[in-house]
Amino acid sequence: MQALGTSAYKSNFDAPLLWAYSYGSYLQSEPLAMSTLSRDQIPAVVAAETSAQQLIVDDWHTHLLGPQAGPQLCLYGIDQQLAYHYVRRKLFAAGHIDPATFYAWSLERQGDFTWQKLFADPASDPFDEGCRGVVVALEALGLDPNAATLHQARQFYADTPPQEIQRRCMELAGVRRIVGTQDVFNDQERAYYESGEWDECYLSGFRLDELVLHYPRAAVKLNTWGYEVGNDPSQPATAQAIRRFLADWYGKLHGVAYGACSFPPHCPVHDLSGLEGAVLHHAVLPALRELNLPFFMMPGPIRQLKPEWRDAGDGVGLADMYPYQHLVRRHPDNAFFITPLHNANQYDASVLSCHNDNIMVIGHWWFNYHPGLVEQDLRMRLEMTGDRFIPFNSDARVLENLIPKWQRFRAILANVLSEKYQDLHDAGRQVTRAGIAQTLQTLFTPNRFSQLS
Repeated sequence: MQALGTSAYKSNFDAPLLWAYSYGSYLQSEPLAMSTLSRDQIPAVVAAETSAQQLIVDDWHTHLLGPQAGPQLCLYGIDQQLAYHYVRRKLFAAGHIDPATFYAWSLERQGDFTWQKLFADPASDPFDEGCRGVVVALEALGLDPNAATLHQARQFYADTPPQEIQRRCMELAGVRRIVGTQDVFNDQERAYYESGEWDECYLSGFRLDELVLHYPRAAVKLNTWGYEVGNDPSQPATAQAIRRFLADWYGKLHGVAYGACSFPPHCPVHDLSGLEGAVLHHAVLPALRELNLPFFMMPGPIRQLKPEWRDAGDGVGLADMYPYQHLVRRHPDNAFFITPLHNANQYDASVLSCHNDNIMVIGHWWFNYHPGLVEQDLRMRLEMTGDRFIPFNSDARVLENLIPKWQRFRAILANVLSEKYQDLHDAGRQVTRAGIAQTLQTLFTPNRFSQLS
């Protein structure tokens, strides 16, 4: 059996992270790097090591594409920030506007209205993370977050090439490479993937929701594209055709990092008598195993809880984790990532990763991305799994989202990690700068799994 170690997952993440220093530079100042830190020195060292200038990371789950993809797929700018579904949700929930009226407006009119109601109006303060993120991004890009109108911001974007916006956002966030969300069943996206030019700093997250959750609908397209599939994915010929489809698109997409799927709270992913379980067991997981790709599971969303709000109206539910436990044990040769949407499921996911070497918890997304929850979960994961998890991904949909999300997380990481290292110090463990740097490198190196015999 092939081991699920780092060597099995190096095809798309074989370059080292771009640290501001290297371990070679440590050799030049080894006594300093290896010297024992006092308790009081630890917070300053951790803060320096987790900064965007020092810790350069890969963002492992986003919904971003580069400027080559065009304005419909590459979202950036002040109006796109204000149309972000986190922000729209606050606008609609406060009763400022009827969603149907809002969606009938142009993007600029939506931006002006949102800015007036949620930012310029003195009766409203942007405490929530979506609106605060707009403020942080504007400030970081040298724009006035207290402006009465959007004139200055729009002029800035009109004068600045999108490639420069991307460069500045990634630099400010300390992000080296971005994994997107590639849904080839989306006609608009697929047209770009078949003919578009890829930016080298973007890798692919192969999204499989349509195939797994809506197989009858996906089967119609598969047959149209020349993959002869039937109604039963457990049939060998159909399963083989699906596996061929996945292998073909692995070759077309750029640097595929994993296959991914979000699941409703109660989804029998382990049940082979259902379509979801059958597609996974007979086609998807065998194909990912052959391609040496992890399967990224995201349980918990309730789609279209308020349909008139569109993507701002999705909700969250507590997931039944038993099917995932069963799935991971049934497929020991596959690698898995998991990031539940409901906060109560974070504990279950961490326990699952404690008992199975082929699964790791990754990041925070959507409703789970709030500072209090992130801090709580980060502390729990360190205490429960050590360094066997990936701490964060931005889930960014608009390029500027990278700035506030990574800035906020780095502050949380520095605070929690300082606390944990001081705790180790108090227990008698010698703490060094080199040791802190090594832990951070381990946490943010995404292509690692414990070796399985």
